[in-house]
This record gives sequence, structure tokens and C-alpha cells, in this order.
Amino acid sequence: MSNICYVKIDFKDMNNFTRVPSHDPSIMRHHSTFYQHYFFVWFSASSPLRGYVCGIDCSPPLYSIKNRVVDESFLIFVYEGKGTFNDIPFKANQFFVIPPNHPTTMISDKDEPWKLCWLSWKGRPSDYFQEIYNSFAPDKIYTFQNAYGMHNIFSSLLYADHSHADIHRTVTYFADYVISLLSKDIREFNALEEPVTVNRRKRNYIEKAKSIIAEHYATINISKLSKMLYLNSKYFCQIFHEIVGISPQQYLIDIRLKNSLFYIEDTSMTLKNIAEACGYSSYTGFVDAFKRKYGVSPKEYRKRMKG
Repeated sequence: MSNICYVKIDFKDMNNFTRVPSHDPSIMRHHSTFYQHYFFVWFSASSPLRGYVCGIDCSPPLYSIKNRVVDESFLIFVYEGKGTFNDIPFKANQFFVIPPNHPTTMISDKDEPWKLCWLSWKGRPSDYFQEIYNSFAPDKIYTFQNAYGMHNIFSSLLYADHSHADIHRTVTYFADYVISLLSKDIREFNALEEPVTVNRRKRNYIEKAKSIIAEHYATINISKLSKMLYLNSKYFCQIFHEIVGISPQQYLIDIRLKNSLFYIEDTSMTLKNIAEACGYSSYTGFVDAFKRKYGVSPKEYRKRMKG
């Protein structure tokens, strides 16, 4: 058994937050620049994962959480702004962990208040997740690359309609997906810690391109992308293939199709709407690309996942 609840808090009216079902369109509307938006779900005491929270926090300047001690674990990503965590400064493209019962004080910057994505849980999402999570030390700030990509992934889960989903499977899959991206991203970031060379500049362009694609995969194209990077399109395609091993167009297709899997598996959206949400103006084009990638049509894939 599980119980899921969605919460919206606009900071102009902090004491009168609302709880709404996921299918209510108002869940995506906020009346203030500063807000918190999250869902929480509790499972039975016999479940390895007993509780889970996923949220986005756009708090006002100097917002503070002081000397908090809770029995949940936290994984917090910073995608904009600044703040301090136990007197340690943090900024965009960084993350940190908070283990259970760990005294925590966080203060948002007065000029650039934080924007965070965060997970919190009781119990154990999975052995794979726990192994990677345990490799991170408390009271240490880690740097990663794709903060906006992470925000986009969190938004996809947060705004999805879970009314017809197996929420336990959904959040476990999501946690594993996030931690695997994070682990890969950190390895790649550390590989870039080298003297500033032509090769490193190329890699920085590619990592920026990946970040833009992760956030705007449904609307971006390669021409727009190269212009955003102030690069000649031909040169951009050349260095992308050199660094990544595939063309930027193929990489964009792969990202669109990977995101389509989430919608197909964990939402009740129609396949045509999923195709549009993932950047395909032609449903036939989406089906053809999906079959080339996964060997089955989106319809057959959803049928298999529903078991």
C-alpha cells in the first residue's frame, strides 16, 4: 500500500499551502517567484523503501533552515543561485548529501537565492542507488556538469500524472536513473580537470551542448544549438563526433527517445502526445525512430511494460 500527496507552497502565503492531485493543472502554476513544489509518498513498513520525496525549491533570499535533524536521507542539486550548507558555500552545478540524523543549517544567498532539486527518502531505494550514494561524504560539496538537465528530469517526474502508475516502481527507477547520471557526470567532469588545451576547450563546448540538449531536447535543433555556442555548424558537428563518437543529431534523437521511455512507462499520456512532448512533429517519424532504437513500436513497448 502507498499514499501519495502533492504540495505547493508560494512564499507570499507560506502558511496556506495547498495539496492537489497530480492531474490538477494548477499543480504547475505558482503565484510567486519563490516557491517549493514537491510530492511525497509513504509505503508499507515492510517495504525496503518506506518513504520518498521529490521536490523543487526556489526559495527567497536569506531563507534559512537552521539546526535541522531528521531521520531521512537527502540528495540536493543546485541548478541556480548560491547558499551555504553548514557554513560551506555552494553554487550552481554542485550537489551535496545529508545522511539521516545529520545536523543541518542551510541559508540562501541574499543576492542570488538558491534554486534546488532534491530527493529525500527513508529506507533503501535500491542496492545500486545506496552503493553510489554512500560513496559521497557529508559536509562536502561536489561539482557536476548538467544542472539544468537534472532540473528537467526532476520536473518531468514532479509534473507527471501518477494516478495510474506503480509509484513504488516509478520512484525506484527514477532514483536509480538520477544516481547513474550523476555518477557518470562526475566521472566525465573529473576527466576534464586538465590544463586548458584545445582538446579541453572542445570538451567544454560539447558538455555545454549536452546540457542545452538535456533541457531543450523537445525544441532544439542542431542549427540553433551551434548558434547558441557561437560555433560554425559544420565545425560543431565535427568536434561533437570527435568527442562523443556520434553526430549531434543522433545524440539528440537518443535523448528524445530516452525521455519518451519515461512518459510511456510512467504516465497515461497518449503516444501522439508523447511524440510531440519529445520533439517529434510527425508521429510516424517518432514510431520509426523508436523501432530503430528499441526494436519494437512505442505501442508494443507500452503493452509489454504494462505486463
